[in-house]
Amino acid sequence: MFGLTSQERSGASIVAGTAIGASMLSLPFISGVAGFGPAVLMLVCCYLFAIATLLLVLEMALYSKDSDANIISMAHMHLGKIGEYTTWFCFLFLLYIISTSYISGGGELLQSLLEPAIALDTYSCMVIFTVVFGLVAFRGVSLLDQMNQILLLAMMASYFGLIGTMGPYTKFEYLIGGKPIFLISSIPISIAAFASHFVVPSLRKNFSTDTKSLQKMLWIGSTIPLVIYLIYQYLIVALLPFEGANGLFAVAKSGSPLSALQKTLQQDGASMIPLLMNIFANCAILTSFLGVVLALSDFLEDGLDMQRYAYPKLVSAGLTLGPPLLISLVVPKESSGFLLALDLSGLLVTFLFGILPVIMVWRARYVEALTTSYRLPGGKVALVVIFILSTIAIAAVLGNTFGMLPSPRI
Repeated sequence: MFGLTSQERSGASIVAGTAIGASMLSLPFISGVAGFGPAVLMLVCCYLFAIATLLLVLEMALYSKDSDANIISMAHMHLGKIGEYTTWFCFLFLLYIISTSYISGGGELLQSLLEPAIALDTYSCMVIFTVVFGLVAFRGVSLLDQMNQILLLAMMASYFGLIGTMGPYTKFEYLIGGKPIFLISSIPISIAAFASHFVVPSLRKNFSTDTKSLQKMLWIGSTIPLVIYLIYQYLIVALLPFEGANGLFAVAKSGSPLSALQKTLQQDGASMIPLLMNIFANCAILTSFLGVVLALSDFLEDGLDMQRYAYPKLVSAGLTLGPPLLISLVVPKESSGFLLALDLSGLLVTFLFGILPVIMVWRARYVEALTTSYRLPGGKVALVVIFILSTIAIAAVLGNTFGMLPSPRI
């Protein structure tokens, strides 16, 4: 990226890689069915909301003079013991559930890759996946950054391959279809598509303490996903008619829209698209997993003061990777409890990085009268607007979880 330092490029790639997950492939079937125009508007609004909350989390982090401080230290600093314990529970629950979903997906990925040569069960592959990529994460931020850069290159190569192979099949007239009523139920996943907030303290700890550099990382790292999502949204919506047996609505209504899409494309002779989608999804799983592991390990090291242990890295690795691996091995990812936990993780993202930063920054600014090198513009009005929007997002998550919002799957 022209004009950026190596640290800024690394930080921006961590932000982008963490935000872009395999769930991006399902985005057009959740928001695109509302119509291309409304879906684009929703993505742009969620991008702006993500930027505002990312910069708010940055301001929250900068009130602490310790560059190693994580969200636990910040909660203790501004909200006392009750705020600290609440943050502990929410943050651990969120990152353990996300890590569990990535370990389950990564294990299945590894099994499919090894299947032609070695017959291993899914559980063994989950363990191998966790150990191998866990070692990458704990060998140091330099190796993690190099691996993240390689995976991002592979992800972008497959992405441009998708553009090249899908392009000839797209038709502009397909963009006029859609049912805007479905837009409300797409709010949670559209917000989650830009979720990389938990790496903000890690960026400050591992890459730079310079405020302007950190802002660049957040702006660029969030803008890259927006561009990728908009183009991908266009490709899928313009690829299929809205109505019909193989239309966008029918594919979205199926239990597994990606599988239904791949079957439809193979019938039309587009056999390369499923392969490129799989490569993209697998790289997205890995980049997001590395970002989550980095954030979770830094969170635990800060909250538990790991330096007092004889082998801090080993203890940190065990606490970061052990619980999600155990959950992956014991709890089926199709179980109702795990699916409910995944749904509620969207609620926790909004609470931790929408509601909580507003409360902490409000206290820091207007109660404790603290100063910092960066403040989110807009004063009290901006904080109130973010709080209201976060509340709406939480209501949408609950509405989706309990089937109260119009959705193509209902």
